[in-house]
Amino acid sequence: MMGCRFGLFAGLVLALCAVEGAVGSLIVMAPEETTGGTPKLLVLINGAGIGNEHYRATAAAIMTSAASCNVSLWVAIPSFLLDTPNPAELHGKVTEAIAAVGSRGFGGINASADVFVGGHSLGGIFAQHEVATHAYAGLILLGSYLTTAYGYDVETFGTPTLTVGGEVDGLTRVTYLAAQLEGLEARVAREGDVAAFEYAVALAPGVSHSQFASGVNVT
Repeated sequence: MMGCRFGLFAGLVLALCAVEGAVGSLIVMAPEETTGGTPKLLVLINGAGIGNEHYRATAAAIMTSAASCNVSLWVAIPSFLLDTPNPAELHGKVTEAIAAVGSRGFGGINASADVFVGGHSLGGIFAQHEVATHAYAGLILLGSYLTTAYGYDVETFGTPTLTVGGEVDGLTRVTYLAAQLEGLEARVAREGDVAAFEYAVALAPGVSHSQFASGVNVT
C-alpha cells in the first residue's frame, strides 16, 4: 500500500514538473579562483515554501568561512516543485547538482569524500534520509534536527553531522537540540572526544527559523 501511495505521489510530482514555471533553476555558486585550498561541495536543500534563491547569502557566508579554513567550497542549491523539497525528487536533485558542479570545474568529485548535504527545516529532515541511504561526506542541519521519524538519532547516525539551531526558533524548538546534546554526550562517553566534533550540536544566539535564509518570514 505504501509503495502504491509513493508511486502516485511520484507521478504527481513528475506531472507538475512538466508545467512551465513549476520548478525554478539549480543555483551553482563557485568559489573565488583566489581561494585555493581543498575543493568540496555543499548541496543545500531549502525549507518548505522557500525558493532556493533565498539561500544565496547563507551559501556565500558558508563559502567565506570555508575559505578561511583552506577549503575551496562550491555550493549547489537545487529547486523543487512549489519550492518544497520532497522524497520523490530529492536524490535526483542531489545527483543533478553534483553533475552540474563537476561540469563547471570541480572534476573527479568523490561523493563520499567531497560532498556534504545540508538542509534547512524540512529540507534537513529529508536530507538526513538521503545521507543515511547514500554515501556522502557529511550532513549539515540548519534549523532542523535528526528525527526519530526515520529512526535516526545522534547516538547511532553513521555520517558526521553538524546541527545548528536558532535560540528563538519557534518551529524547531530548542528542546530538540537539548535531546540531541544528551545523545551526543552519550556518544562522546562511548567513542571519545572525537565524536563531539563529528556530531556537533550548536545553538545560534538570537537566531529565528527564518534567519537561516534571507528575505523570508516563516510564520
